[in-house]
Amino acid sequence: MRIVYRDGNLISGPLEALIQHMVPTDVYYPDRAYLFAFLLSSRLFIKPHDLLAKVRNLCETQQGLGNIPPSSSHPGQARFAEHLVQLLAEWTETFPYDFRDERMMEHVRKITQQCCAINPSLRANVSLLLHNLHPRLTALEAYEKSIENQSALLDENCTDMSEICPNPAVLAQQLTQAELERLSFIGPEEFVQAFAKENPNLDTSFKDMKKDA
Repeated sequence: MRIVYRDGNLISGPLEALIQHMVPTDVYYPDRAYLFAFLLSSRLFIKPHDLLAKVRNLCETQQGLGNIPPSSSHPGQARFAEHLVQLLAEWTETFPYDFRDERMMEHVRKITQQCCAINPSLRANVSLLLHNLHPRLTALEAYEKSIENQSALLDENCTDMSEICPNPAVLAQQLTQAELERLSFIGPEEFVQAFAKENPNLDTSFKDMKKDA
């Protein structure tokens, strides 16, 4: 079965073909809407670290990633390396919690090293990618710890909230701020997790990446 288009839009295809469709070349980069939709839905069928491993393997076998001596690289290979780093940057920006997995980060380190060997000017892009990812993961870890601490305190001290904050307006404001903070940590992948819970035959890896709030 091949990828199927309708009215110029990709609507279906086998998993391997869809993975191939997200792999960039020197003259091709996947559509941003497709990339988001595929990265979101693919976790129903393949774990993110396995998906990145397949992408890396395709880049190595088809584009020669890791097999190109820096001295012999040409402009086309430099553009391919730039596109691949861009792909990683979009992935880390859209689904940063996938990268809590050390297996993901190992692929990222190897791929970015290979890309920088081909195109040394990408070192700044790679540094920015990692710089943007780190605080998001740190904030998530701190948030999860605070939720655990709050749950423990509530279990130990089941106090009437009106005793802590007798002013209804202030209490409502504080509760709203707390809810908004929690909502800020909800990513689109959590909706996939909710869908998967209703379908026990589906195996997802999201539960390995992030604890439920």
